[in-house]
Amino acid sequence: YETYVPVDFRHMKNVLLLGDSIRLSYQEAVAEKLKDVAVVSGPEDNDRFAKYTFWYCAKWVDECGDVDVIHWNNGIWDAYLQYPESGPFTPVGL
Repeated sequence: YETYVPVDFRHMKNVLLLGDSIRLSYQEAVAEKLKDVAVVSGPEDNDRFAKYTFWYCAKWVDECGDVDVIHWNNGIWDAYLQYPESGPFTPVGL
């Protein structure tokens, strides 16, 4: 569980980033851009697909503390078709 903490965070917003490998690729940049206004954190883990992220969401929110903003970005995993006859990995409407 990674947290990027600015020098003075008493009045900062608490931002939790959740999502797949794409989220991992921009988390550090978001933390840098928001360093004067927010504490940005997110799981070290790749949150994979929507069902996985949803399953662990409460745990990560508890670990993060009082959260002002949750940014959730899952995508390509959910559209994945391992076997065309079985449909997408995560059904629409879940």
